[in-house]
Amino acid sequence: MHGRGEWITMIYAEIIQNDREISLKRASAYKHSKNLTFKFVRDVNYSDYDLQGFVRIGAKEYLLEMKDDDTFVLNESYFSNERSVAFSFALTKNEEIIHLGVVSLRVLSTFGNTATPLEEHPEAWELTVEKKVDAYFEANYKAQLKVLQEQKQEANVKHQEVLKTSETVAKANDNISNIANAIKQDKSDIDSQVEVFNEDVNTFKNDYAQKVNDFDTDYKNKVATLDKLDVTIKQGINDLANTSKGEISSLSTQAKQDLSKQEADISNKLNQQYTKFDELINRLDALGLTVVDEEICMEGDW
Repeated sequence: MHGRGEWITMIYAEIIQNDREISLKRASAYKHSKNLTFKFVRDVNYSDYDLQGFVRIGAKEYLLEMKDDDTFVLNESYFSNERSVAFSFALTKNEEIIHLGVVSLRVLSTFGNTATPLEEHPEAWELTVEKKVDAYFEANYKAQLKVLQEQKQEANVKHQEVLKTSETVAKANDNISNIANAIKQDKSDIDSQVEVFNEDVNTFKNDYAQKVNDFDTDYKNKVATLDKLDVTIKQGINDLANTSKGEISSLSTQAKQDLSKQEADISNKLNQQYTKFDELINRLDALGLTVVDEEICMEGDW
C-alpha cells in the first residue's frame, strides 16, 4: 500500500524481452501460492507493438489477460500442484505478428495453506490466531487506520477553524442584529413621518375640496347675479332703444319741417334777388349799357 489507500502491486517476477528472445527472472514459485503478478518488460524497439500473452499447463493452452502496464496475474489454480507452467508471447503491429520464445515457471513443493488446521494446544492456538489477526490487521487495516488518524487530526484542525469561524459569524450576526434593529427603528420613524405626511395630505385635500366647493358656490352665485344683471341691462337697452327711436323719429319730422321752411324762405329770397337782377338788367338795357366780365360797359365798347 502506498500513500492513503493506494496499494502498490508487488511484481513477483519479470519476463525480459531482448529482440525476439525472452528470459524469466525468478523461474520458480511454490505450491499453494496465489495471485502472483508477473510483468513483461519490452525491448525498446517494440514499444509501439500490441502484446498478447499465452500460458500452457500440460497439454492445455490459455490466453493470458494482459493489463495496460504489460502485467498479468496467476491465481491459485496455477499453483495447486508441483508442475511446470510455460509462457509465450506475441507482438503485433498492423499486419505484422512476431512470436517470441517460451519460458517456464517451475512450481516447487511446500506444505500448508489456508485450509491447514490449527494446532490443538490452546496457547499455541491463541498465539496462532493472534499472529493471524495481527498479520491481517497489518495487511488490511493498519494503513487505513493511519489514514483515519490523519483524517481525524485534519478534522480536529478543521473543527477548530470552524469554531473560530463560528465566533466570527456570531459577531457578524450580532452586528447584523444591531443593524437590523437600527433599520427597524428607522423604518418605525419613517412610518411615523409617512403617517404625519398622510394626515397633512388628507387635511390639505379636505381644505382644498372645501375651498373649491366654496369657490364653486360663490362663482355660481355671481354668475346668477350677472345673468340677472344682464337681463336688466338688456331690458334697459331695449327700453332706451325704443325711447330713442321715438325721439329720433320726432326730431326727424321736425327737422324735415324746418328744412322745408328754410328751403321755401331761401327760394323766395332767391326769387326776389332774381327779380331785382332782371329789373337792373332791363334798366341797363334802357340806358344802352351792358355787363361784361362783371363790369358795366357802353354798347359797342366791349
